[in-house]
Amino acid sequence: GKDHPFQRITGANGKESPISACPADPAFGAYFVSNLTAVARIAQPFLIMIEDDFQPHNHPKIDWFGCFCARHLAAFAKRTGKARTREELYRLFHEMKEPDAYRLRCEWERMQCDDLVALSSALSASVAAVSPRTRLALSAPGCLNEPMDAVIARALAGKGHRPAIRFHGSHYGMDTPTDFPPLLHSAQWCRENLPSDIEF
Repeated sequence: GKDHPFQRITGANGKESPISACPADPAFGAYFVSNLTAVARIAQPFLIMIEDDFQPHNHPKIDWFGCFCARHLAAFAKRTGKARTREELYRLFHEMKEPDAYRLRCEWERMQCDDLVALSSALSASVAAVSPRTRLALSAPGCLNEPMDAVIARALAGKGHRPAIRFHGSHYGMDTPTDFPPLLHSAQWCRENLPSDIEF
């Protein structure tokens, strides 16, 4: 919701998403784990599907390339040995002209993925402690982000469960006959490109 107290996902333009919390915020992580664990403890469900906005991209009012909050900027500086501003990173990733641009772009993506994997592992361990039968699975966004989605799905599954991903197969209220071929092709592509250990 809009009134949450956590660090919001921040775009390279400095704008904050009005609704999306940064997965690297420890307070948000603890809150999310606590809430999901309560659901698992009370309901003991067979499956909990994590929403497809469980990703660093495509959040309201921000551009692509994930979260550029102060915590992420500091973490990236530590990983790469050099501090860079949001503007510098956005230009670097968007233009891809500097010799190290691709390597740094991949490292930035790995950092964003590491945050979600850490949170996924915490969710899995906490849920397993109160409801061992409950599986955690990932709803993939419109375009599968492979290999990030597979890594996150494995972390959500934890021990004793097969990792699973729900493919994107429809639009929000915009299905027409001309949409069906690309939607079917998208699902087929996802299946062909996911590792064999991932259930779909």
